[in-house]
Amino acid sequence: LTSPASGTSAQVPRPPMTDSSACQDPYRPTGRGEKVTAHTVWTGSPYDSSYYFNPFMEKYRTEGNVKYPFFLTPDRHYVGMAWYKRTVGIPKAWKKQRVWLFLERPHIETTVYVNGREVGHQMSLSTPHEYDITEFVRAGQDNEIAIRVYNGIENRLLHEEGTQGGYVHPRLAR
Repeated sequence: LTSPASGTSAQVPRPPMTDSSACQDPYRPTGRGEKVTAHTVWTGSPYDSSYYFNPFMEKYRTEGNVKYPFFLTPDRHYVGMAWYKRTVGIPKAWKKQRVWLFLERPHIETTVYVNGREVGHQMSLSTPHEYDITEFVRAGQDNEIAIRVYNGIENRLLHEEGTQGGYVHPRLAR
């Protein structure tokens, strides 16, 4: 969270997550999703298809030892909705300042709620999602921030003009 006019920012602490079946804590794995295999269908695809036929890579295509040649491959593959929720204190000194929530690179679609009110919705894989939450927060008090993330692209990006540069993966265009 930042207040650019005052030049101050606050690191949001990671308080204990309240038990809720609707919320996931990225720091406490849930085990949701399918185990990653050499046949897992990803949103994109490896740029170097030699992964599938290079004898050196064969050991990484075997069950229990799957490793992909691109970075940030998760242990499990999950496509769907996920919720993240935190209670954060907004400094009283920020009362007359603009307050922004910056999500560096969420995968792909986010909807933000502050104190139970919807702030906005954004879709982009390649750019940050930024929300002006000024009119939704209470300075000098605790505020609940909930973020709904959806990481699937089926039917959503295909019908949005200009989204992701108008690119449609050939497999999805069929």
